[in-house]
Amino acid sequence: MKVNPTLGIGLWGLGKHAIHRILPALRSSETVKLVGVTSRNQSVGSKTAKTLGCFYWNDPSEMLKHPSIDVVYLSTPIGLHAEMGESVLKAGCHLWCEKSLSNSLDQSTRLISLARKKNLALCETLMYQYHPQFERLRGIVFSSDFGETVSLTSRFTIPTLDQPGFRDSPDLGGGALFDVGCYPISLASEFLGNDLSVDFAELEDDNNSKVDRRGRAILKSKVGSIAFLEWGMGSAYRNEVTICGTSQSVYADKIFSKNTGQHSSLRIRDHYGTPTEENIAPADYFVSMIEVFTRSVWEQSMRNQLWGTLQNQAVLMNKIRAQTISF
Repeated sequence: MKVNPTLGIGLWGLGKHAIHRILPALRSSETVKLVGVTSRNQSVGSKTAKTLGCFYWNDPSEMLKHPSIDVVYLSTPIGLHAEMGESVLKAGCHLWCEKSLSNSLDQSTRLISLARKKNLALCETLMYQYHPQFERLRGIVFSSDFGETVSLTSRFTIPTLDQPGFRDSPDLGGGALFDVGCYPISLASEFLGNDLSVDFAELEDDNNSKVDRRGRAILKSKVGSIAFLEWGMGSAYRNEVTICGTSQSVYADKIFSKNTGQHSSLRIRDHYGTPTEENIAPADYFVSMIEVFTRSVWEQSMRNQLWGTLQNQAVLMNKIRAQTISF
């Protein structure tokens, strides 16, 4: 059996998420080796590199020229992804990018087209899709016992953060739609299919906010299944989905985000509403995601699939924004 070589990876961006979630996963993975990090914050970058025994580059172009770099994990604000991501792909490196890939259809399409042209892996880190809870949810919904899917209702709302970072900055791609709304929107595609129509969409901002703070959308599939979606910042925490079929329904709490050591569950109700609970063991879904992304480097079919998924997500996000009523 052929064993693919370990990929050399560079991390671009050293915010809290990168330091506490991404770096531990990269170091735990057996499919990649951390070559180095790049950040405009020289103090954090130098300290991180010293602690991990890897390179630190203050200039990202130096990272992109390093012969050991096969992949770049981009963990910077959404508004910077298009320009930075393009430089990664033009350098001939595979790109694993934090969600959302960009905050416009044109920018995302350019990145996807460039990746296709150079035949490079392009991945968006919607990590919930690599957790056993999500895999089991798919197994239930697409089983014959569940019946036809009638509706999906999902909410992902987070409280006001003490340090919101780029989320409050329009120049850095802030706002609830692309930072939080991308989760339930992508979930709707996973279960209701591609080419969803937008029956209703709205974005809400506060009087003193420069970015959208909350949003809602109603989507419909070609066969008539409906998704009711809500997302937002500055609201009580909700992180859930209910999917109703003709024979069963299933509810998942903490579907989008959870600690790696946290148990999760699914609540299944039969045709008469009688519930059963399934417990899901903890899992490091960041490591699982990296393993799948690694496959996309070696497998053409995986690259093709991910390019298509990215394009569908970008088109759907654009449809929602284009049909939005703002207030």
